[in-house]
Amino acid sequence: MYLLNAKAIRWYIDSGDIHIDNTDWSGLGPTSYRLRLGSPYREMFVTGGKWGEFEEGKATPIEPRVIYKIETLETVRLSSRVQGFVFQTTNLSLIGFELIGGVGVEPNYSGKLNFLLRSLWNEQKHFTLGDQIAKIYFFDVAESSCPFDDELYKAFFDWASERAQIMSKGGR
Repeated sequence: MYLLNAKAIRWYIDSGDIHIDNTDWSGLGPTSYRLRLGSPYREMFVTGGKWGEFEEGKATPIEPRVIYKIETLETVRLSSRVQGFVFQTTNLSLIGFELIGGVGVEPNYSGKLNFLLRSLWNEQKHFTLGDQIAKIYFFDVAESSCPFDDELYKAFFDWASERAQIMSKGGR
């Protein structure tokens, strides 16, 4: 398993191993793709749990200390050789929000990504459709992508076993 850099992500997209609907190429970083806030959202753990929509160009208020169910603007489809891991952006933390449910995206997954967004502030903040909320890091997990072969594994384990025997006898 190894992390894909921006060049590899583009190659995997071109090859069809990664597909991102609504792709915004400015969201491609050195080792990740920045996911954007989609619509709709729902207030969670509130009586009635109202639904709402984020609108393009319109700031939508996020109430203090409320948890919202949100989804990404992008739909992600991964092949059997690609897995993704999602984390919130640093900026989201800096403005007082927490993305709950950093998620592993399994090979062969297809769909939008859903999270819980929690406001940690005691004041109202605003979000707009398309705001960057998370980063997805892609990994090639195909068995053939392992940079080690059987001989190298055997050599490593032989060396480790020998080292363990030497250390158990008080050697260096």
